[in-house]
Amino acid sequence: MLSVLFRATGELNAIRQITEETQMFDAREKASLDIQSNLIDARQEGVDYNLGSQVG
Repeated sequence: MLSVLFRATGELNAIRQITEETQMFDAREKASLDIQSNLIDARQEGVDYNLGSQVG
């Protein structure tokens, strides 16, 4: 009976660790996508600004 409890506890800990790793991966992926999006936006704003000043 005790060995079953230890095994179940070990499996729950493994699941918890996998969940934490998945959450950390997702957070890093989101941050990376946010940075890429911000760079694209900044580039586009620069292009729009340059085109606007050439027209005026």
